[in-house]
Amino acid sequence: MALLLPLLLLLLVMSIDLGRAFFGWITLQNLSRIGANYAATHPDLSDWGPTSRYQELILRDAQAINCEPVAITDPVFTPYPAVFGGDATVSVTCSFALLTPIAGALVGGSLELGAASTFPVRAGCPDCEAVSGSSPPPPPPPPPPTACNREPNPFVGLSVGGARNAWTWAGFTGTFTPAAGADDGRTVTGRSINQVPDADGCLPHWTTVTVVFDPLPAQPDGACPSGTYVPNLANMTVGDAKTVWQAAGFLAENFLPDGLTGNLVVVTQTIGPAEVAPDGCADPASTVTVTTKTKPKADKQYCLVPVFIGMWSADAQAAWTAAGFTTSVNFLAPELLPYTIEYQSLVGATWEKCGTALTLGPNPEGTP
Repeated sequence: MALLLPLLLLLLVMSIDLGRAFFGWITLQNLSRIGANYAATHPDLSDWGPTSRYQELILRDAQAINCEPVAITDPVFTPYPAVFGGDATVSVTCSFALLTPIAGALVGGSLELGAASTFPVRAGCPDCEAVSGSSPPPPPPPPPPTACNREPNPFVGLSVGGARNAWTWAGFTGTFTPAAGADDGRTVTGRSINQVPDADGCLPHWTTVTVVFDPLPAQPDGACPSGTYVPNLANMTVGDAKTVWQAAGFLAENFLPDGLTGNLVVVTQTIGPAEVAPDGCADPASTVTVTTKTKPKADKQYCLVPVFIGMWSADAQAAWTAAGFTTSVNFLAPELLPYTIEYQSLVGATWEKCGTALTLGPNPEGTP
């Protein structure tokens, strides 16, 4: 017994620690398979960091083992960049803490474990061959459809602020000069653009415009000799018109009629009780009475629909917003959230109006 007991104890402690280490290695192997499978179905992702869905899936199953820290490599795609039919390889390592001092004395205080798995890439370019070296790049997305943006006509006679509104509401995204500021109440007398309209009068939405406007009458001291310079409010929103009216030196309560809402736009203005002097000035106590129309809706431009198939539902809204869309994503079967997206109502890599609605979900019965 004295001869066999040390050997039996050694076998016991080795079986305890080696059994635990073998269980940890099996778990690491599963972790690497989870990561490789996810990478094979999401080869176009750019974020594989600690906060990504990729590491979240792997670390969720790593909590069952006494092995830390868990080091996860970014997926390695062969060939690179990833193509359909290529390989995605993921490696996971950790430091396994031994439980018994005898085992620790034999192999050290910890045991380094590692595992790697390779899965075939099942997304990406289906027509590309997985060959060594570079592969054909995926085709570029189609160009946006031709949207006919027509220049608001006329600018002449509008206020600078009103002309800026007209430019934006017509769907243009190019720079409007001057920027919002003290000149918004001046009257536009002309404009210049950096593009030439086609035969139908269409302009690209990125066209820029610069307007010229009537200057204030030249006065030695810059003062208005007969009161306050009257701003032009034409085509401003009611809220902006009130701000410009007050900034010019008139009383806010003398902007009539009362109770106008923010979805209205100024059409005409009448100064009272006295008329505007030839030098463009009026008494600071003068009132302005405006007529209005309903504010038009700005024309929405086109945005490129992302490919959501295979994406984690928690990442969908961020991808939708990053593409420029202004709506919220609708999810089918909300009781199943979160889930991997298998259905999207809009075809990926196509152009749609940026205000278009989108529905995502697991594959509904009867939906291709």
